[in-house]
Amino acid sequence: MRRVCAVIVTYNRPELLCRCVKRLFEQDYPIDVLIYDNHSSTDTKAALCAEGLLTEKVFYFYADENTGGSGGFHNGMKMALEKGYDDLLLMDDDGYAINAHTVSTLMRKRENVGELAILNSLVVCDENSLQLSFSLDRCYDGNEMRARAVNGLLKDLVSPFNGTLVSAAAVDRIGYPRKDFFVYGDETEYTLRAKKNGVALYTAVDSLYYHPTNVGSMKKILGFNFSVSDVPMWKVYCSSRNTTYFTKLYYGKATVLKSILRSYINVALCKSKKRLRLQYTTRGIRDGLRGDFSKKLDLTR
Repeated sequence: MRRVCAVIVTYNRPELLCRCVKRLFEQDYPIDVLIYDNHSSTDTKAALCAEGLLTEKVFYFYADENTGGSGGFHNGMKMALEKGYDDLLLMDDDGYAINAHTVSTLMRKRENVGELAILNSLVVCDENSLQLSFSLDRCYDGNEMRARAVNGLLKDLVSPFNGTLVSAAAVDRIGYPRKDFFVYGDETEYTLRAKKNGVALYTAVDSLYYHPTNVGSMKKILGFNFSVSDVPMWKVYCSSRNTTYFTKLYYGKATVLKSILRSYINVALCKSKKRLRLQYTTRGIRDGLRGDFSKKLDLTR
């Protein structure tokens, strides 16, 4: 039996983290847990202890600084693999395995797809309707995805890092997520790098994982869906920088131009702080084109 460790990146959400860990304890496949705490200001460890969740199967690490989601997964994955695990199950603290078979279903499908593969659960925000939390091939209907699956698998469609199984062999081939992304796009860049290096991507549609939807409101322009949400300016900057960077790295000039156009349409659709948002978007695009990740983020903006 393969040794599996769930790597959970957390920051100031102890109640959601406890829910996530409890669901892992209910799995019918044995799984250990590594919690990478990104320098939370809340006492996350105390919350875990109060719920009786810091057992011999759970490793808890409190980071000296907040490295963002990308840094958390980079460091957490490295720490877990140094402990000798065969597979890592990547997840944020606000998601959870929907039933006791989420992990075992992934492990059965692992036998079909082999070592050099990233294998995702079907990520839904509504278990009953199977509404997807993130679009797959521009679709939010999990029932349609199940109908399209072949032998329970969707090829080249994933929603990382949410119930995402990555083998040690795959990490050996493609490395770790880029820690300098901080947030946004690190998972997309990782899967693009995986494909470029011969690592296959699949979603196992019978393995269900919950994650809240990240969509504020949707507008359709020129046939494309745009998500309109109010986020801090440093996140606007990271999103623009990282998206521009990996689009330039993995796609042609035409796709880069489309990506930049989408960024500015998002600015136009926002209802507040348009001038400031325009400034941060432009800075992000400029630094993404240059591959400049040296700017220190002001997390208070």
